[in-house]
Amino acid sequence: MKSKLNDSSLIAESYASMLKRSEDTDNIAAAVPDTEGGCSSESEPVIAVEVPEPAEDNYPDDSEVNMAMAELYKIEKYAASLSELLQHSNSLEGWTAAKITKAADYLGSVFHKLDYDMNGHSMHNTGYEDAMEDGE
Repeated sequence: MKSKLNDSSLIAESYASMLKRSEDTDNIAAAVPDTEGGCSSESEPVIAVEVPEPAEDNYPDDSEVNMAMAELYKIEKYAASLSELLQHSNSLEGWTAAKITKAADYLGSVFHKLDYDMNGHSMHNTGYEDAMEDGE
């Protein structure tokens, strides 16, 4: 008899919980905006949130320059330390040499592009100048 009471009370609690969740769902559904852009529940205030316009992809701003300057400072410190370490080393694993080569290539590409954009020439022909002449 005791187990039936426990089962009955569990069923009653479960049913009450389902009803509570159903009421909560109804309250949430009532607060969802309708098709006219309003809110069907008068008790909940509507909060307007201003969403900024997305920035253009290549829009230059000061933050990009500041971040680049910070990265260049870090690169300068690493390059000096690596140079000192390599002077005392007899060998270098292939993947580490490849990373140094790639970093040098990336930095050179950025330098030559900016040099060409700002001065109209570059210290070395990187191919960027030829592509600009063909595209214009």
